[in-house]
Amino acid sequence: MMRNVEATFSISSTYLCNLLQKTFVILITHTLILDNNKFEGSIPSAIGLVNEMEVLRLDWNSFSGSVPSNISNLTEVTKMDMSNNSFDTSDVPSWFTTLPSLITL
Repeated sequence: MMRNVEATFSISSTYLCNLLQKTFVILITHTLILDNNKFEGSIPSAIGLVNEMEVLRLDWNSFSGSVPSNISNLTEVTKMDMSNNSFDTSDVPSWFTTLPSLITL
């Protein structure tokens, strides 16, 4: 039996490389903190499947490309930090302004 458990997953400042490029599933319903590592490449679209997430921190990494559009499914997110990465600044998603619970970006 699988139950939803409110949890926080944080690997802040661990400098893990390429972890997110591998296929893995994490069931998180509240907080995901992956700041200050050396993640690179695209943000895995699987993050956008955790629609009950309230906090998402991906700051201070080397993510690049576009932010996955399904992150707009995070309707409960109140805090999101993706600063200090290498995203394509000409492709800022318009849905950032439509997240109903977002307080801090």
